[in-house]
Amino acid sequence: MLPRPSGVVRTSLVLLALCATAACGESTRAAAGRAAADSARAAAAERARVDSVEAEMLVRVDTAIAPALNVDLAAMEQRPSGLYVRELRRGTGAVADSGDSVTVDYTTWLADGTVLDDTRERGAPQRIHLASGSVIKAWEEGIRGMRAGGRRILVAPPSLGYGKAGQPGAVPRLATLVFDVEVRRVQ
Repeated sequence: MLPRPSGVVRTSLVLLALCATAACGESTRAAAGRAAADSARAAAAERARVDSVEAEMLVRVDTAIAPALNVDLAAMEQRPSGLYVRELRRGTGAVADSGDSVTVDYTTWLADGTVLDDTRERGAPQRIHLASGSVIKAWEEGIRGMRAGGRRILVAPPSLGYGKAGQPGAVPRLATLVFDVEVRRVQ
């Protein structure tokens, strides 16, 4: 013969029996609703955390720049925008300013040393128009003030390059870019 259940066990058994009724179904649905709301809040908090991290990554330069690029961020001027600039050669010609057309030779790398574009190798300098929105912000800022014949190294955080999305098939998302830019002509 089995022992008789204690008062706590009897109360638990009664509660279990009540759960089979519609009243328990309502409380179960309420509990499920609370769990779903908690889950939605947790997902929103995680999205906000990721957005915050990505917002911070947009304005930071990847400091793990390939040694082959010979970039020393500590020796460069960092501007308020986050752009790093090193003057390699001051030009003696006309000064590039907003609204000017400028002919440039350049090489573009990812921070890991991958070459994205090289006009010198192609033998085809590129003509750009400053302040027209046709070039990335790093170029708008980094080329402005250069003289014809001048050459600079620019290191751009993602916010001044291709941003959060990158450029599909070429530039990864949140990529730091390194440029060696030489102004040939200012028109």
